[in-house]
Amino acid sequence: MSTAWRLSALALGIAIGAVAASSWGLAFLALPQPGERLSDGARAAALGPGTATKGAGAGTDAAIDLAAAGPPLAAAASSREPFVVPPPPDAAARPGGRWATVLEVRGANALRIRDESGTVREVEHIGVMGPGPGQRRGWRERATRAHEALVGGRRILVEGPAGRGPRDRSLPSLAHVFVEGELDAPVSARLWAGGNAWVYPNTPHPLAQWFADLQAEAVRGQAGLWAEGGSHTLWRPRDGQRGGFPVDSRIVPALYLLAADPIGRSVLAAAERFPPEIRFSRLSEGTLGLFARREFSVAVAERWAGSDPVAVAGVLVHELRHVGDLIASGIIDVDTGCFEGEERAFETATLFWFGRYGLAGKQPAQDGLDRNLNDSLRQYRDGRLNSTIRAAYGHRCAR
Repeated sequence: MSTAWRLSALALGIAIGAVAASSWGLAFLALPQPGERLSDGARAAALGPGTATKGAGAGTDAAIDLAAAGPPLAAAASSREPFVVPPPPDAAARPGGRWATVLEVRGANALRIRDESGTVREVEHIGVMGPGPGQRRGWRERATRAHEALVGGRRILVEGPAGRGPRDRSLPSLAHVFVEGELDAPVSARLWAGGNAWVYPNTPHPLAQWFADLQAEAVRGQAGLWAEGGSHTLWRPRDGQRGGFPVDSRIVPALYLLAADPIGRSVLAAAERFPPEIRFSRLSEGTLGLFARREFSVAVAERWAGSDPVAVAGVLVHELRHVGDLIASGIIDVDTGCFEGEERAFETATLFWFGRYGLAGKQPAQDGLDRNLNDSLRQYRDGRLNSTIRAAYGHRCAR
């Protein structure tokens, strides 16, 4: 299951969504006509003073900004510039914890173990996610075999939190796992080196930045599964020194636009510690963009690959806000809310679009993506967006 931004086939033609039954994602559906207005004070605070004077002529500025936003694409997209992963923090070199024996490998990121007291339990690697059931090209089976080769039947040192917090008591424990005789780095580091897993924000931990560096090196080397997807480029904001986002090189112009925008910088900064994959992908008809929580990836529909990079950035900023919310929920163990998460994502995308084109939106709109963002801005401007979201999400968010 996934998070998707869908074009409306109804009168409004805007993208709004509803939460799918699976906890792994959210699906965006078309909304009915809303009737409630946002608070004038809240809307004025968000849009700021003098908004009525910023007009439709901003489209020319957007092209100029794109040229200044970052280095030439060829340089930005290079995956082969020198890069050295720094050594692991002291926390990785001197682990503590309890010894156990691996009884069974369950996928790319989970183990069934027996500790020295005889207790049998399931453990998942901290900060790791691997391919799920049914994922393309037999990825889960291959990643599981690689995991098995590393730890199958081995004696391991298990170090980490006892659980996931009050919302997730029934889920497996989270831990850094070290193989006996190989205590220099956790097993997860070797999973990344082979390109068989990706970073995931399931709990805060001191190795997060190092994990992002290891993933970056795997992307650059096109190790394992990274060689078979569409994300062959590592992208960082201009001031970024470590980690980086695995991306489809065609999406780099939109990312530089985000990095040059205050709202865009904010959502990118929230995601940098646990960088998701960002790409164009074939999505179902009517779907503009998608945040797949299980795969921890953001996608924009392939059919918009030739659209204005500003509009592509408008989709990305929405989906990346969902990424930031997921990271926050894992780090602080707080449910960010169904209605509230969608309101934040749509408001973030709408204010980004307003910042580029003013209250009228992009005029003239070039394609359906522009029209969608214009319509969303119009609803926000008129104070109708939140009630539209509430109307569409009511039966699903109440579950």
